[in-house]
Amino acid sequence: MIKVDLPLGDSGSPLDDCGITSLVSEIGISHSEQVERLESDLAPDEIDQQEMILTEFDQNQTGTVAANAGSQLRHIAMANQAFPWSYQQLSLAELSDALSKTMDWIDANVKGKKPHIIASAKTLERLELICLMRFMIFTGSSFDRAQEAIIYLQNQPNQDVDLTYLYTDGQPGSWRIRAIHPDYKSQVVQDNGLDRARTDYFTLPDISHSGKILSFLVSTAKWYAMPLDPPLPEYKLVRRDSKKTREQLHDLLKELDPSGRLTEQKISTFLFNRILEVSQGDICAASIICGQAHPLARVRLFYSVYSVEALQKLYLSAVEGLSGQLLKARQSKITITSPSLPENPYSVGSRLCPNFEAAKDAVNNLKMGLLENRNSDVETKFHNLYVIWMIWHFLFATACRGIITPYLPVSEIDAQTGVGLLADKDDGTGYKARFIWIPPFVLKLMGNFEKYLGLFAKSCSFTVDGHDPFFVKQDPLKNKIYAEIVRPTTLQPVMNRFLPYPVNFHRRFMRTELLTRGCPSEVVDAWMGHWNFGEEPWGPYSSFSFLEYRATLEKYLVPLMQDLGLDGTVP
Repeated sequence: MIKVDLPLGDSGSPLDDCGITSLVSEIGISHSEQVERLESDLAPDEIDQQEMILTEFDQNQTGTVAANAGSQLRHIAMANQAFPWSYQQLSLAELSDALSKTMDWIDANVKGKKPHIIASAKTLERLELICLMRFMIFTGSSFDRAQEAIIYLQNQPNQDVDLTYLYTDGQPGSWRIRAIHPDYKSQVVQDNGLDRARTDYFTLPDISHSGKILSFLVSTAKWYAMPLDPPLPEYKLVRRDSKKTREQLHDLLKELDPSGRLTEQKISTFLFNRILEVSQGDICAASIICGQAHPLARVRLFYSVYSVEALQKLYLSAVEGLSGQLLKARQSKITITSPSLPENPYSVGSRLCPNFEAAKDAVNNLKMGLLENRNSDVETKFHNLYVIWMIWHFLFATACRGIITPYLPVSEIDAQTGVGLLADKDDGTGYKARFIWIPPFVLKLMGNFEKYLGLFAKSCSFTVDGHDPFFVKQDPLKNKIYAEIVRPTTLQPVMNRFLPYPVNFHRRFMRTELLTRGCPSEVVDAWMGHWNFGEEPWGPYSSFSFLEYRATLEKYLVPLMQDLGLDGTVP
């Protein structure tokens, strides 16, 4: 590990009082350890060599270069917090005012007029820019993504399109989004019927009435430039030079808001920030809905699975305010009503996430195995099942990564509060170490397990090093029995009997279930140990309260574990 201390200058601001800033470059793990972690389905970004920034307190504060570096680090820290509010973001009133002005132009120049009469290059260009603007606002798309969008006047879109609009005359339309996926570095195939059904595309209901405006564009283009290429019912949104179109979009935005607040970047990020606001900071959900792989969502995306229905409801919550404000600004008598969403069995996000019933059945089968082998002549059968029963309780309660000995001794946990310090991404810096809370019923099980482990180790005919959990293995060729430390490669074969998933499946499963049950994303991220520099719960800009975190987590974690059957009892 290489560590360089950068003393910060004192600017007089309390925000600058960060002491010594240390830049730590982590030494990469061995190739065999990388393979083991990838096979356990740990997110690749949690394995790769990385640079991490730490702070220490010291009285040595000299050097203008270091002071400048500190300012840059603080900028990164605050930027990474991704606040759902900021002066740099557009308000609902600003956007509704701009959209209302575009509707005024349509009412005056397009609506109620015959397409062959109004069809002209100028009208077509203006309509195209207005439609482009709506695509960017209501789908959270960048200019580059939105200009490639396709408008369909039927419900059979091309499967290779990132962004489309499905429009049927007289019926509410929908935006169709190609789902983003994690950047996998391993091939893991699971076809056992236990997984959550995933889809590569999902639709978002359009309550902004954009379909009618898009139909104006298509009908005008039909009369101005026949035949269309490709022919209807498929129409590419932008058919002109990209550079010129972008310049014209900037001119339109300046025309709509001479103050300069309305910009390409602001309209393209509006939906993303709105979703952050209504979802209490779920940056992963915002990335999926907007189809953009945000850097802060990379690791979270690896552990996240969202039902299509949940994404649709979240989207409606985000855009209802803008649509309502727009109707109010235009003094419309139309009221915003959320469409009835048809049942959708599909999910979007990461691979290898068992459904709830599959996980519950696995826990129940493990219980039955313990019961059947409690009085077995072969004591090692019960022992190995007891070990995995204990390890599963600990993993599901703490989101501990599948590391060597994924367990924390009771001696390292405060008996009264159930709080301990877990460093399951151990690189020697402690940067990813986090406080964990052990539910009382799990802590009681751990105490009983350790007493059993001590007695069992004394009765063994082979040597047991230390007091950590271990499996008992047999070597039939050498007729030898030996102890094997609990780690991903030894845990996997035992676990496969009950749930054939990679060792780290519990992190994906529990994150998904906690979010589904309404647990705030900030709490889930802290529980998972997910943060970049600036997002740390203990960081200088954080308002994180561990007491509030623990109280909130308990409301969701304990019922979830008990619903699964992980209740701390030993059959």
